[in-house]
Order: sequence, then C-alpha cells, then structure tokens
Amino acid sequence: MYAELDYRIHFRFHRHRCASAYIIFICTYNLLSVWKQIFFAFLRADCELAPLENGARPEVIDMAQIKVNDVTFSYEGSFDDVLTNVNFSIDTDWKLGLIGRNGKGKTTLLKLLMGKYECNKGSISSSTRFDYFPYEISEDDLDKTADELACKWKSEAESWQIMIQLNQIGMDAECLYRPLKTLSFGERTRVMLAVLFAVEGEFLLIDEPTNHLDTAAREAVKKYLSKKKG
Repeated sequence: MYAELDYRIHFRFHRHRCASAYIIFICTYNLLSVWKQIFFAFLRADCELAPLENGARPEVIDMAQIKVNDVTFSYEGSFDDVLTNVNFSIDTDWKLGLIGRNGKGKTTLLKLLMGKYECNKGSISSSTRFDYFPYEISEDDLDKTADELACKWKSEAESWQIMIQLNQIGMDAECLYRPLKTLSFGERTRVMLAVLFAVEGEFLLIDEPTNHLDTAAREAVKKYLSKKKG
C-alpha cells in the first residue's frame, strides 16, 4: 500500500520518554535457548507520512546492525561449547540487557564482539566501533593517574570531555589526577565509565558495572546509565 501511495515513513524515537527499543536476552540452563528467547520489552514510535515529490522512490535508511551468524565458540582445551550455533541481529540504537547466571557466556560474547576472541565457527559482522567496560588495569597502572590511563583506555578522549561525564556521574574532577590506587572501587568504576562515555559514536559493552560497589555507588551508577541512550 505504501509503495502505491509513494510515501516515505519517518520514525521519530522519543528517548526521553523511554521509547528506545529494549531487548532482554533471557538465559536458561540450556545455553542454546538463550538465543531463542529474545523479547522486545517495548518499542514505541510515532510515524509520520510525507508524500514524495516527482514520483521519487521511497528512501530506505538502514540503521547500523550487529549480526552474529551461526557462531560457535569454545575455549582451547575444553570439550564443551560456551556458545553453540548462535544467531541474532541487533540495532546499535537499542539499549540491551544480557541476563544470565555466572559462567554462561555473557562476558565471552562481549569479548567476541570486541574481537578479543575468534569464533570456532560462524562470523560476527558490524560497521560500528566497540568499546568495553571495565578497562584492563595492571599492577603498574595503579601508580598512574586516571588522566594518564585515559590515553591508553580511549586515546581520542579529551580531558574536558571526561570531566563533563564525571560531573554527570557525581564525581569531582580532581579524581582524574589522583593515583588509581588511592581511589575506591566505586570511584574507579565511575572514572572508567566517564572515560567510556566521553566519546560518542561507539557501541559500548558494559560488563557488570556494579560489581564490588556499595549501595551509594550502585545508585550513582544506575542513575548515570539510565540517562544514557542506546
């Protein structure tokens, strides 16, 4: 019908009304069923029809996609697959939650997306850039400041961009210039999140950001992340 009327459909996603699409991956004991139980929590969009001029064909706008095609992965020396024949496609504009028990492949999947591991079978394709939380911290890094480490974690991030994020997450900018070993786990987490979100245009993979945090730090992180778009 839309082809006959030569109309273009514009979708306006109102994120401030929580109208982004959400997907929850529900994990069960059988890991294969994880990927068979993908649900949209909700997707709300207002549609507006605008007639095209001069009989032009409707414009097709493709959003960036992450496609996981028949992926199987196991660790070297293991007889059991962590992931088996996994298939799904997601849009980089969505907020996603990956839920499951410990040891069921959540972190493994994120590191496959990052390119840290190679699939035993299948492929992962995407045109987007990824970044991953938490950043790796070595013993030597503990004597360095977060400002110094930010150059290693996200080289394109400027100090002023990180400071903006620190303010949003409720931290003083002076934390950037203290040795990492003087920061609590909660402070380290918030500093790393500030670096993570300092630059736009990436699909961010955030792995258990509230680990080792007290109640106040958990609430601060929760409030901060809830304001971020997909």
